[in-house]
Amino acid sequence: MRLIVEKLDGEVFVYMETEREYDNNEPERIDEGSRRLPFSILNQECDLSAYADNVHWSFYLPSEYGEDEDCEATEDFNCDEPCRMRDRRRREDC
Repeated sequence: MRLIVEKLDGEVFVYMETEREYDNNEPERIDEGSRRLPFSILNQECDLSAYADNVHWSFYLPSEYGEDEDCEATEDFNCDEPCRMRDRRRREDC
């Protein structure tokens, strides 16, 4: 599994991809002009607003995280209050 953090048009998107999806989507991200940045750069600046648009990070997750077969998400926070969630762009068909 991969955790993808992507900054597009001033918005930050975070989503998971299987290795197969990553292999298919990574060339597309690069072709669309997105630059993959090394995760070590986050040690210098972790405020993503400091980075230009069209950048992304890819984090490999060990296999114990498994694959989300039904693509259902669970929430562990109270959304009765504004939770500042924004629409997410997913690169997979669920």
